[in-house]
Amino acid sequence: MCFDSHHVQDHDVVVQRWRGTVTVDAALKAKRAEMARAEHGPDTVWLADVRGVEVGVDFLPGWTEAVIREFPDHLHRLAIVVDVPKTTAISMMLAKENESRSKQTGVFSTVESAVEWLGRDPEQCGAEALGLS
Repeated sequence: MCFDSHHVQDHDVVVQRWRGTVTVDAALKAKRAEMARAEHGPDTVWLADVRGVEVGVDFLPGWTEAVIREFPDHLHRLAIVVDVPKTTAISMMLAKENESRSKQTGVFSTVESAVEWLGRDPEQCGAEALGLS
């Protein structure tokens, strides 16, 4: 799988830690497993840590189409933490695409700024509390 995820119940945040080579098939497999766990509710927010991950430009159209097809009502708030220039650009394109579906998506360079945008207290819900340190 290209990402692992876990639910931090104390803060109601699902944390995805992406790694390696990202393909639509691998990401979809991971997303299906994540959604099958049903650990989230209507107030749950998502944080995707894609720092150090390279994503090809061909990923975005396939991923968007697959997520819309398989999870059409999954319009959670998503913060993406990124540090690779090409992946940052693709994440910004994803945020714009999600905006057209009424899905709030933000792109950030730090976990703290992402957590604050998600409406959580960065002092209590920082990288360590999320298992990202």
